[in-house]
Amino acid sequence: MAVYWSAWNIWTLVPLSSFEASGKHFTLTLESAAKANEMATLGDVLVGTRFPLRCRFVADPSKPRELDDEGRVEFTIGEIEFYCGQTLLSESIEQRIALFLMLHGDWEEKATAEVDGRTLQAVDHRFMPSEDHKQGFEMVGNLSSMFSRMFRFATSAENQISGLGLDVEGGSWGRIIPADYQSKTLPLWRLLQQPA
Repeated sequence: MAVYWSAWNIWTLVPLSSFEASGKHFTLTLESAAKANEMATLGDVLVGTRFPLRCRFVADPSKPRELDDEGRVEFTIGEIEFYCGQTLLSESIEQRIALFLMLHGDWEEKATAEVDGRTLQAVDHRFMPSEDHKQGFEMVGNLSSMFSRMFRFATSAENQISGLGLDVEGGSWGRIIPADYQSKTLPLWRLLQQPA
């Protein structure tokens, strides 16, 4: 049985034997579900990478980009750059994966503006884990949780339901990270949980 733990945005897939009978009812604790979780059989993985992940909106130098006296600026985006750590991601597959992890993963976002005098150069959106375990990478989250966050984002507005579904090609979500994906500039750690 698939169980969605909405308070934590976690999916588990467990055999019925994981439930405990209590009179006419059956119960399941998160601890029991986590230990028996078989979501990996559906392709779910816990994904990690180096940090920060960064999306940089570079101001078009041929268009106005000067700050006014109140610190506001209107600018035109000249290009968008994606980074993993300090490394520029040049391949479209890397950029697509990085954007998905930034938008739907568990890391925290911080936006900063790069200004030279009164001229805006770029706006950076940096995504960082809440804790650094000094291992060279950190976990961004489970794919199943990221897909749930993406679905919730696409079907709600201001905490109100605005749609009931997404128009997606069958199987396309499973191709977010191809099985044979390898990259030195956007390395991924993929952990597959097995039931206890």
